[in-house]
Amino acid sequence: MIQNALMRSQEFVSRNGQTMDLNVELQQDIIQLQDEILLSDWNAQKNILAIYQLNCIKLIQNNQILQIMPTVVGECFSRVKLMKFDRSSGNNMLIVYENGAAKVIDTTIQIIKMFNIKNASKLLDFHWNLNWPNVVALIFEKDVEIVDIYKCQTLKYLENVIHFEWRHFDHFIVMDLNYYINLMQIDIDKPQLQLKAELETTLIEFNKRKTLLASFSSTLNVIKIWTLQNDEYVFEITDDQKILQFCWCSSQNANYLITLTSQTLNIWDVEFGQIKSTYEIDFNVAKMVSMDLLNDTPQVVLIGEKVVLYDLINKKRRVFNCDTPNKVLRINDEEILFIFRSSYIVYKKN
Repeated sequence: MIQNALMRSQEFVSRNGQTMDLNVELQQDIIQLQDEILLSDWNAQKNILAIYQLNCIKLIQNNQILQIMPTVVGECFSRVKLMKFDRSSGNNMLIVYENGAAKVIDTTIQIIKMFNIKNASKLLDFHWNLNWPNVVALIFEKDVEIVDIYKCQTLKYLENVIHFEWRHFDHFIVMDLNYYINLMQIDIDKPQLQLKAELETTLIEFNKRKTLLASFSSTLNVIKIWTLQNDEYVFEITDDQKILQFCWCSSQNANYLITLTSQTLNIWDVEFGQIKSTYEIDFNVAKMVSMDLLNDTPQVVLIGEKVVLYDLINKKRRVFNCDTPNKVLRINDEEILFIFRSSYIVYKKN
């Protein structure tokens, strides 16, 4: 149906959806901190964890503090609103303060650039470009400003936007207030492709290879799959139960989408348009996280009354004996990092 956009993993689709509990014991590195963790980010390229606590940002590697940076703007401490490592090199971090001041630092906390963001009170988020470490998209309440942070130059300003996501290099998608999804380029004003999403679409997300796009209308309980090769969707996912969340499998050469309801975890093969595996869920789930792995094995973590990792190829699950974490991050194929209010835990296989 959509073979030009897809690659396959026959091993994955050949198995049924039964699961077994995995009884492998895990080592735990529990790091207790005195102050609350207000923000955190993981640098996958450099294996560095950044945490923001009151008045300082700490860079941590192998549970050892590498650097501590006071959150000072001018002569006063200022609260940090957002902070993220760049997604292309991992060499830099952008820190945005509540007063609109912004700093680009490297992993030795040397300041590379300082600038101010207008209307910072309306800033919701920012997204580093996936390939260019100098380009950032600032996400405001209804607008998006794409800037070269080294030159302090606006590359593009977009109004009436309710969703933004980078595709690659200078390409990105935006969804406007009329639920049109526009595939655009930084230096071209006219959309290269326009898709009409369902009303009340609440989420759009690329698969990991950026070849497929899923749009989700929670009101209509429908997910549509687009190839970005034409303006028609190629597959539609519905369910008798309410779809609570969805995510793409993290595998780079498989195109499987995971949907979560109150009772089931369904794995969809979007090429053949059918469910390949179904797992029964025996607890209330508040959040689902897809794990990015080095060995290309799709896994998800469900967070709720329990914290459970599902291995979607080997059909096994691991229940973690811990409180509900605020964030779950994959460090590598052998370790998972859970961030709590004032501590973090690294789980390691024996």
